[in-house]
Amino acid sequence: MIERNNLKVEDVVFFHSNGKLNEAVVLKKNPKTALIQVNNKRYRVSYSILFKDNEINTPFPSFERSSYNSDEDLYFLIKELKREYSNLYDTFSNEQRSLLNTVRVKWNSRITYQLGGKYFRTNRNREVRNEILISSSFKNTPKFLIKFLLYHEILHIKYSNHSKEFRFHEQKFTEYIVAQDLFRKILLEVRLFGKDRLLKFIKE
Repeated sequence: MIERNNLKVEDVVFFHSNGKLNEAVVLKKNPKTALIQVNNKRYRVSYSILFKDNEINTPFPSFERSSYNSDEDLYFLIKELKREYSNLYDTFSNEQRSLLNTVRVKWNSRITYQLGGKYFRTNRNREVRNEILISSSFKNTPKFLIKFLLYHEILHIKYSNHSKEFRFHEQKFTEYIVAQDLFRKILLEVRLFGKDRLLKFIKE
């Protein structure tokens, strides 16, 4: 991943899409996205999916289709996370534990290419909402990836932003590196080609 401050206009960068390593030229830097050109096409993409050529060398992995595609499955995975990371959740305050134990979780009906999920503590009226939405872009993806997305959002019950402490605990997820890698590649596939293109990587 390239930090925005370490990237210059006209730099050559690399990223994965459609199972291939692609080369692009940076045309413009925006606060959260870069405008890049791939052949004759232009895209706005997150800095998190751009790499120098020696930093990304694995192809887009194919993966087995999982059966985790209902809201009930998400509740089941949260129960697993609470058991597996009980030491972390023991550090939650009484209020935070109450939120964790009563959090509502469901698949978002929208296909997204920027976020894997979102935790809503309150609604627009500042009333308690306590709900996690997971992007339907990740339905049927590997169990460890869906658990990682849930783990990330559960951390937001304790930490409102991506602070240093948040990142420290996020990296305690058992399969953090492989989950982050697959997460970024899936978001990029959906951004450039739509959800249907992911099907070629899913084994029945």
